[in-house]
Amino acid sequence: MDPLSISASVATLFVICLQITRLLKCTIEVLRGAKDFLFDLLREISHMQAVLKRLETLTRLMRSDQVSFLVDVFDIGRCQETIEEVRDIVQKIEPMTAGGQTVKRDKVWASVKWVSQRSGAQKLIERLQRDKLEIMGALQIIGTESILFSERKGDEKPPAYVEMDRADLLLKRLSDLNILEMNERQRTKEAHIANEGLPLEPRPVLTPTGNVDSGPGLSSSALPTPENTILVTSETFVTAVKPTQSEASALPDSSSRKQEAKDRHKIESLVLGAEPILAFSADVSSSPLWYSIVEYETTESTNPYVAFRRDLAYNAYNGRWEELIGTLDLATRMFGENWVNCSRLQAPFEGHTAPGWTPLHQVAFIGASPSVAQKLIDLGAWRTLRTLRTNPAERPHQNMSPLEIARTLGHSWLFDVLAPRILHHVPASTLVALQTRFHDLIKATLGEFTLRRLRLPELEVLTELKKAGMWFEGRGYLVAGRQTFHYRLDNRELVVQVRPEEDDASKARLYRITETTTEEIEEAVVWDV
Repeated sequence: MDPLSISASVATLFVICLQITRLLKCTIEVLRGAKDFLFDLLREISHMQAVLKRLETLTRLMRSDQVSFLVDVFDIGRCQETIEEVRDIVQKIEPMTAGGQTVKRDKVWASVKWVSQRSGAQKLIERLQRDKLEIMGALQIIGTESILFSERKGDEKPPAYVEMDRADLLLKRLSDLNILEMNERQRTKEAHIANEGLPLEPRPVLTPTGNVDSGPGLSSSALPTPENTILVTSETFVTAVKPTQSEASALPDSSSRKQEAKDRHKIESLVLGAEPILAFSADVSSSPLWYSIVEYETTESTNPYVAFRRDLAYNAYNGRWEELIGTLDLATRMFGENWVNCSRLQAPFEGHTAPGWTPLHQVAFIGASPSVAQKLIDLGAWRTLRTLRTNPAERPHQNMSPLEIARTLGHSWLFDVLAPRILHHVPASTLVALQTRFHDLIKATLGEFTLRRLRLPELEVLTELKKAGMWFEGRGYLVAGRQTFHYRLDNRELVVQVRPEEDDASKARLYRITETTTEEIEEAVVWDV
């Protein structure tokens, strides 16, 4: 097969894996029970999808001898058979939907069918793992051989690594680490043989066949075998001669070796791509808190919490930045909260919309130095958060970001530092639709009456967070006690967990919100990017 044919075949398998991933995600979210092995299947399909993408990229750049080697050591037909079997079993058991909602009766029937397929699915998982290891091993051998051959020819760049994306460059780095390890083991072996007065053996495999000057070439004899392969992790093979017991004891256990192991693990994780996870399985309280309360009760006017929040707003309004940082530090120590995105708490008798000005808005308005703005940003200040109200005589709009405020005042030295760094690009219309449905869910849970004291979450802030998730608390007359809302972007959708005051995970309710639907689900599956 030629490189283009292999690339086309791999691209087809990649698309099938993508389809399976979507079907499995939907199935896990709507079914009760049978979650563990379904999630294992989803993880393996996700890994296979990632390595197939790497393989597709590399096959376009391989030499003919490298393609022949790949065909010898990797059975693409067998891999295709496994992936198609996974697709068939998932399509047969996927729950049907009606009007965007999964039919309850079909959920139960699908759960029963999945349990009956457990043993078959487990075998498919094992086959996927085998095929994944074969692809990773083959790619690493080809990558390492390309580097060795290029070094002998004096090329500046290995031909198989030109014009690659970030993940493929990581594969190159992984090969670099393996070469270092092979060289170190070979030096140790040669030193041991010299001490014993024995003749030197030729260097280990994973070099082109024939002599150095005969040109590139790989054969199936270069494939790792149990005798000459060291399994570094569950994902990666390193071809080298296994040392004897005395040789192994002579190998240094240095900090550099430990660092190489960490690098290898990190690189493998990046090459395999994002992991599917349950959105709210970890401690979500470590996510940023949305401070929803903008008005205090009359009985709370002497509360120390309210007093310190008043000090925060006063210091920000008057540009007393050292005192402001001191108040933020005090809030962390006394209340365990980060107030860098908090605005002034309004008194109940004020009767108008709360301004919603945070310290960063005041930095933009006053025209503080960039170092002050950067300090607040380092503490977690959001550059996408907008005001709720401004003075119409001073500002052209009611809802303004810090950057907008700085621009209207001509504070050009703040333009760069206040420009939002968007990490999750979601269309504005999609964010508006998701936010409207999310607010409707909050109102249905807490009741309209309680919302007069709350500033409901604004999803635009999520787009600048590395982990696009937050949480907030609310009390309502429709439910007893406090309700905690955890929410997280999942591409162009939003997943939400509503947990009651007793913090009983079994009583939590999960929802997936799209532009057109709000559906209660059993699990929320996202990719940990």
